[in-house]
Amino acid sequence: MIIDKSYFTGKLFIPNVQVVPDIHGGTQPNNQDKLTGAIVKYERLLLINALGAAQYDLLVTAMESETDYIPGNKWYDLVNGKTYDNKRFDGLREIIGYYVYVNFLKYESVQFNTTGLERSESTNSLPVLPEQRVIDYWNEFVSMYQYYHGCGCVFYGSYTPNFVSLYQFLNENQADYSIGNFGFYQIQNILGI
Repeated sequence: MIIDKSYFTGKLFIPNVQVVPDIHGGTQPNNQDKLTGAIVKYERLLLINALGAAQYDLLVTAMESETDYIPGNKWYDLVNGKTYDNKRFDGLREIIGYYVYVNFLKYESVQFNTTGLERSESTNSLPVLPEQRVIDYWNEFVSMYQYYHGCGCVFYGSYTPNFVSLYQFLNENQADYSIGNFGFYQIQNILGI
């Protein structure tokens, strides 16, 4: 895995990801297993959609190698970012973080039981639907993932000429990466259109 539960702090905060012992020798309810499962599932899904299955397998193999996964290697640069031609690609970590966060909020914040889907409710608090946050963070993800200044497309978010998306980085480094299998996502709004 490129990211783990420690990534979800600050802006992408997910509560209760640490195992905390309770006074009876057990542990308090937490999101650790759900989050780890979401990271495994959504990181793989995103990377195969962006790179294709063959390049995804090469990335995984390179990350497991002590000799191939070093600074300056194309796979290391893809994961950790690279500055080139006065541009900055920040790497896969933030893109994966946003993708996992959005999907975790969307699908993992509810529980299925015998009476249907439900969200847990705390005392002295009001439940708030996460839809607007999910949409805002989804559109930020789309911008980091596929915004490309050269195509004349403007995705959600502001244009910053010195920072490039994953798509632009792959497109401008086609000697190292293939973009033939790159899958695109759509921006969203609260109305679903």
